[in-house]
Amino acid sequence: MTTGYDFPDQRAEVLMSRGYHCSEALFIAVSEILLGELDPFVYKMLTGFAGGVGCSHTELCGAISGAVLAIGARYGRTEVEVDDARCQALVAQFREQFETRFGATQCAALQRLGYGANGTTPCRVLVGQATNLLLELLAAEEPARSDD
Repeated sequence: MTTGYDFPDQRAEVLMSRGYHCSEALFIAVSEILLGELDPFVYKMLTGFAGGVGCSHTELCGAISGAVLAIGARYGRTEVEVDDARCQALVAQFREQFETRFGATQCAALQRLGYGANGTTPCRVLVGQATNLLLELLAAEEPARSDD
């Protein structure tokens, strides 16, 4: 799918500058590359994860929530009998890499570290970097993937 952007991090940043939330921007930027056209209903499900869940800034960063949903869309199961170990491992790896890179996983903690509207690094930059982090993780996983 062509997005008009050479770099997914730029796409995520532009989406945020247009008013999309962190969870929405990361998921849309990644899904355009990995998942193709999705039902708009899927995007609606992302809205409540914004800003640390409901814009409370007290829970998990919305960029992580968007990434978890993208990983699930790519590697999740549709039946209980299907092994979900790969999906769970990728989510855990992303969360760990995110925390290592940015110093926290909680929205408020990230703000205290200088991210956000009142910080030295806007959320859109963090979301762009998190988009690349996720795509790098998934690119390393793709050779091992046997189903599509």
